[in-house]
Amino acid sequence: MGLARFQMTSVEYFLRGHHKGNGLQKPKIAPSQQNLRAFELAMAVQTFAEPTEFASLDERLSYLMLQKGDFKLSHALALTGDVEILQKIRSLLKRGSLAQAEQYISEMLSGKVDLPPSEVAEFILEKARHECFEGRWLEAVLSATSGIAKQPDGITLATLLQVRSLAFFELGEFEFCRKDITSLDSLGVLFPKSQARLFTDILKIKLESLSGLSTKTLPGRKRLWSDWRSEKTVQPLTLLALIRLETFLLQVEKKSSYVRWSLASFFLARTLGDELYASLALCELWEFSRSSATLSEKLQVGKQNFARIANFFQEARSAMAQRLGLSTSTKTILQTEINRHQDFEGIAKSVEAQLQNSSNEQFLYFEEHKTLVSANLQGKFDLSLHPRLSRVLSLLCQSSQTSESLFCQAWEMKAFNFRIHNEALAQTLSRLRRNYGLTIKSRDRFVTLENVIYVPSEN
Repeated sequence: MGLARFQMTSVEYFLRGHHKGNGLQKPKIAPSQQNLRAFELAMAVQTFAEPTEFASLDERLSYLMLQKGDFKLSHALALTGDVEILQKIRSLLKRGSLAQAEQYISEMLSGKVDLPPSEVAEFILEKARHECFEGRWLEAVLSATSGIAKQPDGITLATLLQVRSLAFFELGEFEFCRKDITSLDSLGVLFPKSQARLFTDILKIKLESLSGLSTKTLPGRKRLWSDWRSEKTVQPLTLLALIRLETFLLQVEKKSSYVRWSLASFFLARTLGDELYASLALCELWEFSRSSATLSEKLQVGKQNFARIANFFQEARSAMAQRLGLSTSTKTILQTEINRHQDFEGIAKSVEAQLQNSSNEQFLYFEEHKTLVSANLQGKFDLSLHPRLSRVLSLLCQSSQTSESLFCQAWEMKAFNFRIHNEALAQTLSRLRRNYGLTIKSRDRFVTLENVIYVPSEN
């Protein structure tokens, strides 16, 4: 309790007494010889086209896999191939190897390696990210501020500001968070498709929701989802960020349906190899149903790898969600007073079953957006142009259906005649199996869908 109060006092002391001249003012992009290279890197982040210069093929592949969200392959290449140190650090952070990443960062910032200021800022950025991964938000603010003071190039500056705004948000310093967002808006015109821009837009929506302005979040959310749907490929990093946003908003609104989004987040993060986000999703599922032995077992790895996950469990056990020092996200999870309505047990059992029987053949179906995503991230299917298929899929996602019930609801008919209607139903189910790879079984007049994580519409 005393330590938490001291930390918050330190935040106010630093922010309110020492912010002038330490990078907290509106940033200016300093011209330098590295600007062309920074712009090239930024374009690679936006389009997934690699920069023109790499030391090796391994480094090129690791970079592309990291940007596309394949953290497992990027990590493997970073460990075994000829990959530059920054790539290794980023891959290690995503895969949960924090101690090894910290060792590399410390070595590069020890002063023993002669680095130009622009590269120093890059390593300071990874240091700030590492501190965020561990939930050391105050230290992340200080590190990001020292990186900003190095006057880095545009994309590095934007990312440092984004990391610092996140740390301010988690510390509850929303005023300073908004100031960094304003600075990021100025930089956003240079990097409209960058990850920093995406996370800044998401943070804006989170701030509005905490201010009790949930209705104002709708246009921003619709735009972000519309942008994602318009992309031809899955864009897994963007999708994961949007799922995490929806989870947070539902927690703020104290709606138990957030658990469906948490489940989708877990499966997607696990596929990507993003151990932190997979563990955070499991924390939310565990808070929803603390009696789950399956969840407790799955969380052991996260608790070992991430201090942030271990701290969550200490805070959850202490039941002191109001005390100083808790991050904004942790408070939101622990203070969610779930209305355990009659469907609560059904949701809990469904989540448990999907975690136990999970496989690589899982799909995610977002009912509101009529979009189906394959777990291997190779397919994204828009069902909005196929209303009957989407209705059948939504009905099967909710529960097993008799042939009669499924047909009458999907075709909006009052009665089911086997000889007349069964062929139309069979053809529709066959399309879902053949075109999308869904596992649909028919037995004893019941139709069951087995491999889809269902994210229902809130409307």
